[in-house]
Amino acid sequence: MPNELYRNEKERAVHQDLIHTISLESGMPEGKVEALYESEFEKLKASAKVMEYLPVLIRRRVRETLKSEGHLDAHV
Repeated sequence: MPNELYRNEKERAVHQDLIHTISLESGMPEGKVEALYESEFEKLKASAKVMEYLPVLIRRRVRETLKSEGHLDAHV
């Protein structure tokens, strides 16, 4: 079953790069970060008018979640 979250491979690659970066910053497994990221993506995608801003908004939300769980330093 194909992942219909992403419109194409280019979009998927952009998001996967951010997932990887957040994983490295937080020390969290990429799978956990990916689950958080894709959950936020699904929430925001439904009402997004400009898809190009989503990676920035999603990254911020995932990082805030990880900070609140103690997985990221406040300065990162």
